[in-house]
Amino acid sequence: MQSAKCKMQDRRRSGRLRLSAFRFQLSFAAVWLAFCIFHSAAVAFAAEPPSFQVGAKNISVRLGTDGRIRALALGDKSLPRAISAETILGGCRREGAVVTRQLDGGGVEFQKQLIHDANKNRCLLVERFVPASQSIRWEIEVRGAGPAWSTPIETHLRWPNPAEVKYWTAWADCRPKDAKGWVDPLQPMPLADRTLYYGGRTMTDADAFGVPLVSILDAATDVGLTAALSPEDLALDLRLTVSRQGQFVFSRLNHRISAASPVRFALDLVAHPADWRAGLGWMASRYPACFDPPNPSVQQMAGCGAYSSHAEITHPERLRRMAFRVNWKASFDFPYMGMFLPPVKSDTEEWTDFKGQETSIARMRRYAQDMRRAGFYVLNSIRCTGTSV
Repeated sequence: MQSAKCKMQDRRRSGRLRLSAFRFQLSFAAVWLAFCIFHSAAVAFAAEPPSFQVGAKNISVRLGTDGRIRALALGDKSLPRAISAETILGGCRREGAVVTRQLDGGGVEFQKQLIHDANKNRCLLVERFVPASQSIRWEIEVRGAGPAWSTPIETHLRWPNPAEVKYWTAWADCRPKDAKGWVDPLQPMPLADRTLYYGGRTMTDADAFGVPLVSILDAATDVGLTAALSPEDLALDLRLTVSRQGQFVFSRLNHRISAASPVRFALDLVAHPADWRAGLGWMASRYPACFDPPNPSVQQMAGCGAYSSHAEITHPERLRRMAFRVNWKASFDFPYMGMFLPPVKSDTEEWTDFKGQETSIARMRRYAQDMRRAGFYVLNSIRCTGTSV
């Protein structure tokens, strides 16, 4: 009996020892795993090239010593994302080391000597990243050397997970060229290969955008980033190219690069919720002179607009959902160019307009009255010297 009891105690003691050993192994494994993670992070951090940090409200950028953006943190508590951005001059490469300079207020400046591979023209590229109240201001200056020359001056931005985001700009149509039917242009779209032209190439060009910005929206995390070019800059020929791989490129063309007249541009990187209206709202607040006319009467008709000769209102509720307010009437009412209102004897006397249809002053007035009753406005176009007014 005593022997059986002793054996039972031995088995219990042995079980406790095995349990203690198992717990020790788990504890050791946990400590070892934590050490490995910490060591890997330390090695990765040490392996990263030296960098600069520029931060503002809700956004900060990490820049390499070469002046390229390596990562962005969007939002107060957001971890950095592998979003990269840089300035590229077409056909040019850097020559020599990059000169960096810390700026007052937390900014940083980079200077790079560039040479064009084909024609051997040279220039100095100066970039400044400066914290603003709600954005990171990115200033670009190109100083030429020798005779004046030209090459595309491009801003490249790369998003790491293109399938997870949508984008929006102030486009004429959110769909590619030759798409049929009507679609709401205020909706963001998945990334696709497309080039848009600032102001458009013709008045019917669907591949056009009217405000120099692009908003990238991640709905899953409710994070958005807008790259807003300054509308105060000279835009001789500006294009926005988007790829399904997550590449966004603003190309500024036909600017003459010379020592006498440096070329200067500016843009802002703005973080906001995943709604394009926040990015456009920031731009309207930053550049009020470009969005708010001084005439207070304009505020009564403020909203989205169209340039159309269509004189029927078939879906007013759809127009209201789009915040439509005004039609700058495409003035095909004229019989021929230069004669916008023929010398008729009365308001009801008709003539054949430029589209081959019958119209009159009374019909034009009735269309404007119908639009006002629907809550919309009409602006008539008269071209007497080659320019519409």
